[in-house]
Amino acid sequence: MRKSQKILSVTLALIMVLGVMVVGVPTMTAGAAGGAASVSLKSTAYNSNATVTIGWQKGSGGATGYQIAKKKLGDKNYSYIYVGGGNTKSYNDKSVVGGTIYYYQVRTVYKVGNKANYSSWSNSKTITTLYRPTVTSMHYINYNLNINWNSIKGVSHYRLAFKRTTDKAWNYRDVKSRYYNVPNPTYGATYVVQVCPMNGSIAGQWSAAKSAVITIGNDKPEMQYCWGEGNYNYIFMRWTFPGSCEGFIVYYKKAQDSRWSTINITSDESIIDTFNYVNYIDNAEDETTYYIQLRAYDKYGHYSKYSNVTDCYVDKQTDYNEFEVNDSIVDEAVFGYEDNITLKVWAPDKAVNLVKQQVEDFKKAYPNKNFKSIQVVAQGEGDAGTQLLNDAASAADVFSYASDQTNMLAHARVMAPVAFDDYVSTINEESAVNVGTVDDQLYSYPQRNDNGYFLVYDKKVVSDNQAKTLEGILAACKAKNKEFIFNCSDGFYACTFAFTAGVTIDGFENDGYTQRFAEYDEDEAVATLQAFSKLMHDYKDTFVSCDTAMIASRFAIEICGAGVDGIWNASADKSVLGNNFGAAKLPTINVNGQAKQLVPMQGYTQLGVNAYSKFPASAQILALYLSGEKCQRQRAEILGYSPTNKVVQQEPVVTNNPVMNAMKEQAEFAVPQACVAPTFWDPMSQLGNKLAANSTNPGNKTFFTNLLSQTIRYIRDEW
Repeated sequence: MRKSQKILSVTLALIMVLGVMVVGVPTMTAGAAGGAASVSLKSTAYNSNATVTIGWQKGSGGATGYQIAKKKLGDKNYSYIYVGGGNTKSYNDKSVVGGTIYYYQVRTVYKVGNKANYSSWSNSKTITTLYRPTVTSMHYINYNLNINWNSIKGVSHYRLAFKRTTDKAWNYRDVKSRYYNVPNPTYGATYVVQVCPMNGSIAGQWSAAKSAVITIGNDKPEMQYCWGEGNYNYIFMRWTFPGSCEGFIVYYKKAQDSRWSTINITSDESIIDTFNYVNYIDNAEDETTYYIQLRAYDKYGHYSKYSNVTDCYVDKQTDYNEFEVNDSIVDEAVFGYEDNITLKVWAPDKAVNLVKQQVEDFKKAYPNKNFKSIQVVAQGEGDAGTQLLNDAASAADVFSYASDQTNMLAHARVMAPVAFDDYVSTINEESAVNVGTVDDQLYSYPQRNDNGYFLVYDKKVVSDNQAKTLEGILAACKAKNKEFIFNCSDGFYACTFAFTAGVTIDGFENDGYTQRFAEYDEDEAVATLQAFSKLMHDYKDTFVSCDTAMIASRFAIEICGAGVDGIWNASADKSVLGNNFGAAKLPTINVNGQAKQLVPMQGYTQLGVNAYSKFPASAQILALYLSGEKCQRQRAEILGYSPTNKVVQQEPVVTNNPVMNAMKEQAEFAVPQACVAPTFWDPMSQLGNKLAANSTNPGNKTFFTNLLSQTIRYIRDEW
């Protein structure tokens, strides 16, 4: 073979290979019946009915049908579909899987007798079976550009592209959710956004571009609802606003007035949860109709449009303390006009079944009232306040919560003051009433005083007398080669070191969030911290800092002799130790020859009434009942909850219970868990860790002076 023939052969072979690579289907013999040219594949689309539509230019010269070649990404073989009719121009392929790439080509079929001839294959098109998303909204919210789009089936994530119209380059983000916040967008700029669905590396179609101007002026608030409460002289309001703002101007007037009055509400005075704003008008007159509207403004002085106008009637004020209360039952007249009553109650998971029964007993106490529904729902007490702040209107009417949330909920005006405050203050222990009081107003119904920790010990290791002092406990544990467990790494427990030293909290400063401390003697405080640290080092192998959840299990394997444990672990401790179970208040520590009582933090759980309840009188009456003597006794007997009711505290259910006795005795000197800043916990944890650290020298007074000063600065956020 001549050289030129070899070159030609190689070239033809290469063209054939490339032809296969480009087309993506096996090369077939092209029958050129009538010399007709191949068809052209015009379009592919994935439709909302999970069908791929393929469109082509119809063939000519006596075409009898079409053959479609189809291949899924990752498949080795192609499948073929025959479509009859020479004038056909499209085909709907329903045999597709979401989130997959498909390749399509088409060619013309010419039949002569029983023989089929084919044109050459058309161009190749690909399609991804992921629906094209739609950017549903773009809003300027809390100094973020909030972008939302519809959910697409079959995606692993979305690729978001955004830019200002003045920018050349796009910014890209891979997002698993169907929303994204662009932080601190340029005010006044126009942003353009597109979204692409992704399944791994497979990309769907980009959405249509959507744009938004970062400004407040084009949007307006929407008043959702408002109502008046004569008992508190408030008008409660809820509105939505899709934009970031510095505050709101609320316009209100009585129905008979011609002029509007205004209130300027800055954002830090509102309870803000993205779209939800809650606030109030003070000193509203009862038995009066008000008209209300508002508009927002931003930090640049731009104002939104006015909201819709809504009207609100303020009910007649009732003095609940005028009604006699017997065993937490009041006269049905207190319900007023409320009927067909619907209420929701939040209770901790452990108490749900009991509270349901107590609700049924409550209904029986008022046989002439129509209770349409009283629903009891499980809700953690530690998170109840946050849930109420997030959406007061859909939260529970009556809710159980941890006492350190009282100040926040009261100042936010989402928790109503106690209606029967005179009666409630009389029947409950003073400390429980105090933690529910804000600005001389009682805001919560006391129900438990045991949200804290106590000393638990194995009586085979530690005697009742030794349990009175920290030195005695450590010596007893060391003698029996056992551990004493105290969680120094958790600020809830470690604050005991500071409180015992005299460094106790005293609410907030005037700003409402900076932790305030009571006056203390620095020399005594430092000496106390040194005493704690010295015991930790002297009993290095005995004093163990670890999670309280480990105490019961370490009792079980007989390596723990005593510990400071949470009340919630008392049942587990008692189950393991049996007759050797010992419980007491926290011990004393010797500081410069004097016995100082360890001072823990002790929390309470209270019942609150949602200020936005649509049945405010009914909610108050139910809260009164659930926090009353009968219900507290039932919770003590069935759940082991330590009561705040003075009568129940003197009954055998409490006096014969060593844990309840310990908590009651401890409550006399404990620091109530109320008005605690969020910045409090971590610095206290660090304090505990440094007292126990191997590198710490208990004799270094300067170190402890600096440690104490640093701890307070960090808590007050002054570092």
